[in-house]
Formats: sequence, C-alpha cells, structure tokens
Amino acid sequence: MSRLDIKTASKAQTVVDHLYKDMERRIASSPPGLCPIDMSLTFLQLCHAQSCGKCVPCRIGLGQLAVLMGQILDGTGSMLTIDTIEKTACAIVASADCAIGRDAARLVVDGLEGFRDDYIEHIEHHRCLASLALPVPCVALCPAGVDVPGYVALVREGRYADAVRLIRKDNPMPTACAYICEHPCEARCRRNMVDAPVNIRGLKRYAVDHAGDVPNPACGKSTGKRVAIIGGGPTGIAAAYFLGREGVPTTIFERERKLGGVPRYVIPAFRISDDAIDKDIALMERYGVEGLVASISQLETFAQCPFAHFLDYGIRPKELKEPEMDARDRGTLEHRAIEQFVGKLYQQEGPVTDEMAEQMMMDILQPLFDEDGRNRPQEGLTQAGHRQIRRTMGRMSRIMAMHRNLSAFRAVGEEVNFTPQQILPLELENGEKVYLEGKIDRVDMLEMGSKRYARVIDYKSGNTTLNLEDVYYGLRLQLFLYLDAVLSMRQALPAGGFYQKLSQGAMRLDGARADESFEAKQNKKLSLSGFVLRDKAVVEKMCSDPEQLEQLLPLTPRRQGGKALAGEVTETSKKRTLTEKEFSILRRHTRRKLTELAGELLQGHAEVSPMHTTNVDACKYCKYSSVCGFEGAKNEGKMDNDEVLAYLRREDRDA
Repeated sequence: MSRLDIKTASKAQTVVDHLYKDMERRIASSPPGLCPIDMSLTFLQLCHAQSCGKCVPCRIGLGQLAVLMGQILDGTGSMLTIDTIEKTACAIVASADCAIGRDAARLVVDGLEGFRDDYIEHIEHHRCLASLALPVPCVALCPAGVDVPGYVALVREGRYADAVRLIRKDNPMPTACAYICEHPCEARCRRNMVDAPVNIRGLKRYAVDHAGDVPNPACGKSTGKRVAIIGGGPTGIAAAYFLGREGVPTTIFERERKLGGVPRYVIPAFRISDDAIDKDIALMERYGVEGLVASISQLETFAQCPFAHFLDYGIRPKELKEPEMDARDRGTLEHRAIEQFVGKLYQQEGPVTDEMAEQMMMDILQPLFDEDGRNRPQEGLTQAGHRQIRRTMGRMSRIMAMHRNLSAFRAVGEEVNFTPQQILPLELENGEKVYLEGKIDRVDMLEMGSKRYARVIDYKSGNTTLNLEDVYYGLRLQLFLYLDAVLSMRQALPAGGFYQKLSQGAMRLDGARADESFEAKQNKKLSLSGFVLRDKAVVEKMCSDPEQLEQLLPLTPRRQGGKALAGEVTETSKKRTLTEKEFSILRRHTRRKLTELAGELLQGHAEVSPMHTTNVDACKYCKYSSVCGFEGAKNEGKMDNDEVLAYLRREDRDA
C-alpha cells in the first residue's frame, strides 16, 4: 500500500529560497553601468563556491582565475595577466568534468571577447570604462533616454507642467508614450529590490492628463534653412520637433490623410485615441512644422475620376513594364533634354541660329541616349524611335531659339519647385489645412518700365490644350496655380500661362493657308497653347515679328493691307487672351476648386465617376478601364470660354 509522503522544507531551505529570489530581483535591477569585470568575478566566485571539488580544473582553476581577475581590478595586473586568464579559462572549458566549471570558465572567455577594452582600461589607467557614465537603470533602459527619476519626483510634488517639460526635453510625444509605451524602464526599477517597480508609465499619463497646455521652449536662432521629412510617423514627428526647436522649419511629406503613422493607423483606438496623438502633433505645428497631403496633379486626377485617384494614390498597383520605351519614358527623356537646352539657350550671347540650336540639342541628347543604369529611360528604344526623338527635339530646339530671338521674356528658372511655405494653404470648412506643392517646368520674366511680368510654361508630351471649361471643372488647374505661386513669390503681373507641346503629331495640310510654308505649318503645331494677357505691349514683347506670331503663340495677327500688325490680334484670337482682372478671377477660382476637391478627397470619396468634357475624356487613356468596367464618362456639356468667364464672374461675386 502506497502512502502520500509530503516533505516540508526546513527553515534553512526556506531562508535560502528567499535569498535566491532576493538575489534574482537584485540581478534584474542591477544598473547596466556596473563594472563588467567585477560582475564576471562575482559570478565566477559564486560558481566556485558551488564546486564539489572532485576535479582539479574546477577546484583549483576557478580559484586561480578569481585571483588573476582580482589583480586586474586591483591595478596590479598586466597585459600578460590577460593572456594568462584567457589560457586558463580555455583549459578549464576543455577539461572540467561538469557544467559548473565549464560554464564558469566560458563566462570569463566570453567576457574577454566582449569587453577586452575594459580589461585594458583597468591595466593602463586603473579605472573602469563603465564607471565614466553610470546611468540610472530606468534612464538607461528608456529608448528616449528620458529623465525618469526627475519627472517622477516632479509628479510627486504636483508640478505636472514641469514634469511634461522635462519629458519633452528628450521625447516630443509624451501623450502617446503615456498610453502605449512598453515601459522597459520598469523592468530595471530599483524598487524591484524591495517589492515592486514604480508605475512609471502611469505617472507619465497622470502628468500629461493634469498638466494642461504646456508652452514649448523658445525656438533657437533661425538658420535660414529648411528640411523636408519623408514620413509623418513618430520618427518624422520627433525629427520635426527637435529641428523646429533649433530654429530649422520643416515640411513633413506624408502619404496618409493625417500625421501619426503607426500610433494612428495601426494601434487600435481603445489603446490610444486620435485626440491624444493630435495633442503631440500640435507641439510641432507651433514650431512651424507643416503636413503636406496633396499635389496639384493628384487633385486633378481626383477631379477626373475619384476611383482612378484611389487606385493611383491609395492601392498603388505596380504596372507591368514592357521592355520597350513607353510614352512616359519618352516624356521623361524629352523633359530632361528641354530642361538642359533652355538653360544653355539663354546663356548665349546674340541671336541663336537654327543650326546652332539643333547642334546644342544633339549634344544634349547623345549623353541621354548613351547613359546606363536605372535612370536609363531609353532602354529598348528602337532605331525608328531614336530618329523620331531626334527629329522632334531638333524642331523644338528651333522653335525655342525663335522664342528666344523674338521675345523680350527671359527664362529665369527650369524645374522650379514651390513649397507649402511659398503658397498659402487651402482652408477647409472643418478647419483643416491642405498644403500644396508643385514643380513648374519653366518661368519667364519681363521687366517693362516699373512693371514686372511673369509667364509659366508646362511641357507636355501629348496633345494637351488649355480651355477654360476644363479649368472650371477642376481638370486643368496646374497652370493657374503655378502662375498664382509665381506672381505671389515674384510680386509680378500675369503675362500668360501655357502648355508647350513636345510633339507635333501627324501633319494635316488641309485648311491651311496657301501662303504658309511647310516649316511654318509644322511650327504652328508646336506653338504655345494657353492664354495671353490682353495687352498689346505684352504681346509685342512676346513676339517682336508679327509675321511669326502664329508660330510662337496661340494668336493670329490682325492684318492690314496684307501686313501683320505688331501686337494686334484678330477677334477670334482674343478668345485666347485674358485681362488682368480675368486672370485674378481664374486664380481665385483655382483655389476654391482645389479646396472643394481636397475636401472631397479627405472625406474618402473613391466612387467610379469619370469626367468627360469637350477636351478631356477620363476613360480614354485610363490604365484602370479593365478594373472598373465603366462605360461612358459623365458628360458635363460644352461651354465656350465666354460662358465660363460669365459663370466665374458670378461665382467670384458670390464668394
């Protein structure tokens, strides 16, 4: 018959178990700044005390290792002592009978590999490297290095605002951390030696909840520089905060609707609310940090079809690329060539002949054709495509040389970026702000008397035209916003906004004037498309030879006795001109339309609703037509420029 035998631990064993647990707490709470050699020696002596004494390596060897390491700590050791320690420890690892000896010696070997510099520091300078900076354990374990004892003491005294200020010195997101921090500091809290760690995260939350609005420290002296930060998560927010504190304004480029990153979009709301995140983000905004949500092209895409915008900027599918050059690759190549050409063109002294212009362009094109690497847009280009690009760019070089020779306007910038700081943000009805950015292909300026005029030119590879109908519906907003930005930055008057086609397409001669040469007919297809200021003097400054006007601008000169009159255009051509007031109306409409589109975008609209006007069919070249399966875009009806202007005048009065 079996009996249950329950053995009760003796008093001595109970005390030993308690000592083990106490030691465990102390080891867990040991500050990481303790001398690693001293710590290794302590563990070595502990193992030596547990030795049964049956084998010499353990009984004698561990004791000898302890003596040698003691010499290092006493300052009596030498470099030879280190070698002796290493050889002795390796011999014990190889010959000890049990794990006590082997593991104790292996700990010494590992220490020699991990912190040999500390052994050398004791020998040469009689000091410990770790003792040079002995951090408090909770501070050492904090990823942000926050002064934990400092703000805990301030909370104890009821100085909650001061506690938050102290936290912000190292951590710009105290509110978010008060809710979701993993608090590794508590694992090393020295209160563990007594009973349980201090509720460090809880005290931080209490301080944040009771501190109220705590002003930021004053900004440092401005450096005159700006920094762009990609990504509005905690890292981007922290970088923006500390840069702003030092007097460096920043712009955060964030793909999502709001800043916040993982805390806002990944961590569930029951753990941290949007209000808590917004509280920390507000700190940055006081230092001039701005969040960017949209570009002009993005809002134009949204106006054409919200679903296409959702796929382009939300889902972001990767398009399968064919090995040959597509239209976008060719457009990239042509843009790069034109950008370089214009810069060289306006550096030339005196008139530029067609031959000079073509040679300049060919000199620019050849390196672009020959370059290697991932930026090689011409990969897979056929010989026919190669010749076509040369022909097109050669004609463009002659056209632009003609512009330079006959126009008083001068190019002052290519690929001109404007930032959210250079153009006012869009103010939405709910109080949110949408910051805009863009890149202007070219800016031309003219000083005429006391007045300064500006025109913007955007290069287009396709046959893009600018009609006010498309501006009205938000499909072509770039030029007028670019013009608005330039006029604001340069304190200038509007001279015009234009698209410059880079390809003339197929040549049709039917309906052309009989007195025109073939060259003139070709050039007309590459003339600027857009709107010109209705001012005779400005038109004349854009083209000093009225006979060449049609080859440069979307205007036809008025003739008298068969002779073209300088600066004067036909009544039909006046539809391509605007007064200064009409330019202002269109600029204001552009901002109102962008505000409307941005509001709809931020509300999450993604319905299949393509737009169709006289000149724009959102479905015609849409790469997502096979995805949505939509047939027949929304037709807004045809409006001529006069009708659009009449609508805009009424809209402007009512605004």
